[in-house]
Amino acid sequence: MDNDDFRRGKLTCHRAFGEDLAILAGDGLLTLAFEVMTGADVPADALPRKQEAIRTISRSAGVRGLIGGQVLDITLKPREITRPKIDELILKKTGALIAAAVEVGAILGRARPAERRAILDYGKNVGLAFQVRDDILDSDGKKKTGHRERPDYVAFAGREKAGKRLLDLVRSAVDSLRPFSSRAEELRWLAVSLLEPEREAVRA
Repeated sequence: MDNDDFRRGKLTCHRAFGEDLAILAGDGLLTLAFEVMTGADVPADALPRKQEAIRTISRSAGVRGLIGGQVLDITLKPREITRPKIDELILKKTGALIAAAVEVGAILGRARPAERRAILDYGKNVGLAFQVRDDILDSDGKKKTGHRERPDYVAFAGREKAGKRLLDLVRSAVDSLRPFSSRAEELRWLAVSLLEPEREAVRA
């Protein structure tokens, strides 16, 4: 959609194989995900949790999640960007999938309601942090994707404020894991890994 030639140093799918196959590959992979989920064998008493997990992932990939966020990404003009708008875009496009990934673990693991709320808060903060970090990694604050500028947190807030927001988001993500104590060490590591020089400040 962004008409970019490269992604992470490699040719994008539509450049390597053509736009028609790239679209079909995306459609096929998304469909395959639901084939895998619905085909997973679970005990009879786990069927309600399986259904809820599939609904959660469906919602995160649909118009209230990834697709809705992508619509904002391609229609939102730079002059229209506000903090609520760019947060909405990130929470739908990037945050929804990350939040769903951790929430599904809580669903299948029979987490208590308070634990599930905490893990969902973690996912949302990590989703926001991931995108802010991605924008920071664009050295000039403008994504060179296709032939137009895309919504970008650094272009909106500036490099310094973006760095502070990243640190605040990671701190919030780590704080939300307190109810889990040492059981959430890997999730803490995942959040802190989004930082470089700020890591020790978050651990403190």
